[in-house]
Amino acid sequence: MRRTALFVFAALLCFACEGNKRVIHDTDTVGDGDGDTVVVEDGDTILPDGLPDLGDSTPNDGDELQNDEDLIVTGDCIETGEGCGPTEICLYDWSQQAYFCEDACDPLIADDCPVGMVCEAVEGDANRGCFLPAIIAGRVFDLGDTINYPSVEGARVSGMDQKNGAATEISVTGADGRYSLQIALPRTRNGNPVPGEVYALRAGAQDYEPYPGSIRVALPILLDTFTRMNDGYYVVSGFLDIGLLPLPDEEKGGFTISGSISEAMSGVLIIARCATAPCPYTYTGGGGEFILYNVLPGDYEMAALKNDLSFTPVTLTVVDADITDLLLELITDPDLGTINGSVNIVDGGGGLTTSVVLMAEETFIPGFDKGEIVPGLRAPEPPEAPTISGAYTITGIPAGRYVVLAAFENDWLVRDPDPNIGGTQIVHLEIPDAGANWEISLDNFKVTRAIDIVSPGALGPELVDGELIFIWKDDSSETDYNIKLYNAYGEVVWEKTVPRETGVDEISLLYDGDKLSGYYQWRVTSLKSGNPISTSEDLKGIFYVGMPY
Repeated sequence: MRRTALFVFAALLCFACEGNKRVIHDTDTVGDGDGDTVVVEDGDTILPDGLPDLGDSTPNDGDELQNDEDLIVTGDCIETGEGCGPTEICLYDWSQQAYFCEDACDPLIADDCPVGMVCEAVEGDANRGCFLPAIIAGRVFDLGDTINYPSVEGARVSGMDQKNGAATEISVTGADGRYSLQIALPRTRNGNPVPGEVYALRAGAQDYEPYPGSIRVALPILLDTFTRMNDGYYVVSGFLDIGLLPLPDEEKGGFTISGSISEAMSGVLIIARCATAPCPYTYTGGGGEFILYNVLPGDYEMAALKNDLSFTPVTLTVVDADITDLLLELITDPDLGTINGSVNIVDGGGGLTTSVVLMAEETFIPGFDKGEIVPGLRAPEPPEAPTISGAYTITGIPAGRYVVLAAFENDWLVRDPDPNIGGTQIVHLEIPDAGANWEISLDNFKVTRAIDIVSPGALGPELVDGELIFIWKDDSSETDYNIKLYNAYGEVVWEKTVPRETGVDEISLLYDGDKLSGYYQWRVTSLKSGNPISTSEDLKGIFYVGMPY
């Protein structure tokens, strides 16, 4: 049943909060104190903590203010949900500060909720309710202009659930570079999104490197802080603005390849396989659609990769125009491969368990040792934390060429970098192999303790504002250290080898190279008589200089 609003009660509350509320205008933003911003529309209202949003409820002539004892509101259900019929749901009304029975909604029925609202699951209830949407919003800007950071128009932005790989719909930025993504989240009975989910953003645009890319990992956005506006619950935690890196001039001016897979499935890796890696790649959106930017003229094989699935590849040639409406068909009864192997952890220090991942060979950058992990091709299966200390198996591998890496995640362990010891080399393989073998056994991976980075980038991408000093924990048995600095393209832009220091726990080195601006990663490798014996973790040491956050 639908209730009748108690306008007198709302009017009294509105008098109490009118002096404190703030009306938002076209150019206003909302932030979380860390530099992240949320754009809101003209007329949106932010209320101080503890005051409910009353919408447009205002007293009219003839309204009569009542005594406090006459303003006690009692709903027709209680906080735990009891009191409603089988097709209803108990929800909190902010203006009346009580719980009422509402008609439950069905997400499969279009327009089952009022305009501007979405049908979401409710914590602790089998029925669903209508709520304002949960929204991730921000701006896409150009990292090439470090003075103005202009907006990027036409960028395609999506979000991906880091637990199950589900992706949002695509948001295309306008002239102001703004994007807005609705995300499906379970709610409490008062409409607040249930915290605990983790998303990451992806973005692509013509003449820009895709985000994430090269050294730029997809930064996690913890969905634990929201601002309730008139049109939705806005996420205010994490890096919500995205800086895109312009491609080198010789790689600009490419074409696009767009289409879809035959299933409405998000998070599938799409690669335009080419002769020389890294090749163009992207991921499917919520409806299985995709678009690849910056494809240069040439021959390609379009492939879709995800664990336990196989799609028929399509060959094509890009000449002088975009290619549209490409369809990659799901194979209903596919052949899928399996790999078996083991990890040998030697002198692991604090690292006791690790993981093994498969990267698409066509995205792998040799020397930089990074590429795109094929969704789901990991031991243990995602999203489980690293648990491998010996034998492992990865199943459901579609046909393709892969790079196998152990200890790629931040787990206090790294692949032993000594090339003179067995089990330390990067493994490249093809499924099926030359003998049409779909099940492949690999040699042991030798894994050792990582050199612990202290600063910058120990806990995640870090802003450097001032002197750049590399600090790391002292290793054992080393004679020297080699430090490399990579730019966002994976190129070494600075390198230095320094002798060991004795009697210290930490070692520091002042950067003395050219002026920096943008995203970078530094790595330190310990050497013994010229041979590498350990290195820092693959995903640590990332920092940025001069970003408008």
